[in-house]
Amino acid sequence: DISSPSWFVFNNGGGLFISDFNNGRIGDYLNNTINTFASGLSGSTGIAYDLLNNIFYVGNYDNGTLSLITSSGNVSTFAVGLSGPMGVAFLSPGNLYVANRSNGTISRVVQGSGVSTFADGFGLPAGITLDTADNLYVADQSAGMIYRIRPDGSVAAFARISAPFGVAFDGNGNLFVSDTENKQIKEIILH
Repeated sequence: DISSPSWFVFNNGGGLFISDFNNGRIGDYLNNTINTFASGLSGSTGIAYDLLNNIFYVGNYDNGTLSLITSSGNVSTFAVGLSGPMGVAFLSPGNLYVANRSNGTISRVVQGSGVSTFADGFGLPAGITLDTADNLYVADQSAGMIYRIRPDGSVAAFARISAPFGVAFDGNGNLFVSDTENKQIKEIILH
């Protein structure tokens, strides 16, 4: 039973993995049943999947950390020093972006190098996602804006949405945004 599903991701086998905020766990959905895949998290939020290494990264909102979860469900701390991490976007092995809701920043997390601020000045950043050119898209819920951050760190307003929360690209490169104020999913066609 999932108490508060906050994010989800599919693995390379098509399995659905759900971040359960209140229960501090990741559930896997199989045969119409949700099982505990990993536990011991602290307000689990954004989840990203590393296809090459078959591992997951999960934000822990309550304690400001990022956890690494192996394919067998073993949990370890990958990064500390975050501030209310929400969205997590996977760039390459050991290289991620994290939206920090509590301080309005986007962190870059690099294995072996730690956490650094990649961009700041956001209100309530939530979901983040990358396009095929490694541009990062940020849903800023309080600003009612989707921002695009280029790989060099330059930030620009991209689209106005009432209260954006989640963002994701489909296989055709179109951006989908959940608008929590209007209770809608909106599509932004980029081509």
